[in-house]
Amino acid sequence: MVVLPRLCLNKKMKKQITKIKNQTWIDYSDVQKKDYAELCKNEQFDPLTFADYSSHEQLPKYEKDEPYSVLILRSCDEKIKNSADKVQDLTTKIILYYSNDTLITVHRLEIDFITNLVKELSQPLKMGTGESSISTQPGSLHEVIDHIFAKSIQSFESPLNELTGKIESFEESVFKNKVKKNALREGYYLKRRASAFRKVLKMTSDLISKMNQKPDGLALSFLDRKDLVDRYYFYADDNLENMTVLLNLHMSISSQMTNEASFRTNEVMRVLTVFSIFFLPLNFIAGLYGMNFENMPELKEPNGYYVILFVMASVAAGLYLWMYRQGWLKKPEDL
Repeated sequence: MVVLPRLCLNKKMKKQITKIKNQTWIDYSDVQKKDYAELCKNEQFDPLTFADYSSHEQLPKYEKDEPYSVLILRSCDEKIKNSADKVQDLTTKIILYYSNDTLITVHRLEIDFITNLVKELSQPLKMGTGESSISTQPGSLHEVIDHIFAKSIQSFESPLNELTGKIESFEESVFKNKVKKNALREGYYLKRRASAFRKVLKMTSDLISKMNQKPDGLALSFLDRKDLVDRYYFYADDNLENMTVLLNLHMSISSQMTNEASFRTNEVMRVLTVFSIFFLPLNFIAGLYGMNFENMPELKEPNGYYVILFVMASVAAGLYLWMYRQGWLKKPEDL
């Protein structure tokens, strides 16, 4: 295996050529949209088809584009922003054109496991000891493709574990009623992230099924990876379901707390209203007889004070009986 010197087609796009026996692997990295025309010219790709494959919205897929088979994979970015919630922000795309003797990989970002594989293939073969010697490096393009596929799937393990931890923390805060002010926004991002992971893994699983409609050596090796894909898909689906339930629960608890606060406010207002009903007519009587007019018939009554007190007590008692019959004095839970 021989690795030819790195060639720079321009300041951005990088090209690495690796020879594996009589097969060739050409890796393009740091590929930007302005590089598409030159790349298609160098490798004789159809520009329209390549532009479609290179679309940021492109999900994992498998197609025939003679003389190549085209495999589109998505690998999780190693540094995911906390606000990332879309497939394009969470993952990076890897396009693989392959035939019996040629593999061409195209990706926008530097991907560590591809870079490390190129470096590994540039080193002398590592042989085992004993009677049999076993190479630890891929010995064919199919093994290289299988290695890239496996690493792209395994890249989901750490983000999924991190996502599960955040969901468990969110769940604990919901049940302990210690949610933050921006908890709903945080939960929304977690839900979107779980949905994006599930979508990519579901499309990857479908990709394997499509390849096995016409099985070959590569398709059969991918079939062995299907259990891993399905396991990660189950984790993502479980995270999405749990996050959906937790968001609904959080909204229900928040609504209940708002209702309880509203109920307490209404109860206070009910008590104040009852007191105001009692004192309004009494204040009217007191105000009426507190006027300083000279000609008021009741002013010279010897028992006028006691008569007015009796009238006020009668009014209060009458109001009490009337409100009691109306049920206004009962607590809401007693109704």
